[in-house]
Amino acid sequence: MKPFSLVILTSEGVLYDGEAFSLYVASSKGPMGLLPGYTPTIAELTDGVATLVDEANRKTYFALGHGALEVKPEKVFVLASRGKRFPKEEDAKAWLRNVSAPRKGFSEVERAKAALTGTFAEYKQKHP
Repeated sequence: MKPFSLVILTSEGVLYDGEAFSLYVASSKGPMGLLPGYTPTIAELTDGVATLVDEANRKTYFALGHGALEVKPEKVFVLASRGKRFPKEEDAKAWLRNVSAPRKGFSEVERAKAALTGTFAEYKQKHP
């Protein structure tokens, strides 16, 4: 099976630009799986973890904010409001929970700082 070309973009830059054998994303209509040769489509994405499988059957996880997916014959594009790459699915899920959940006792500036550095947990460790 021939891989497909995939680009994952966020407002902060490119998270991934390469080949994939499969991609699973959270769409507004439910989980969506893509394989090479998928029918061209456009879909709305919700906050969730995208799973990419490469040629060696290795999985990479991307915590992604809402956005859009466009499948073209030559390339698949994922455009997300935010995102981060992780080697483990549970880490991606934790990051999403931390950046998505409002926290009592934190100002807007503190929440923004925490999101920029990665997680609220990291921020709280540095600023007890």
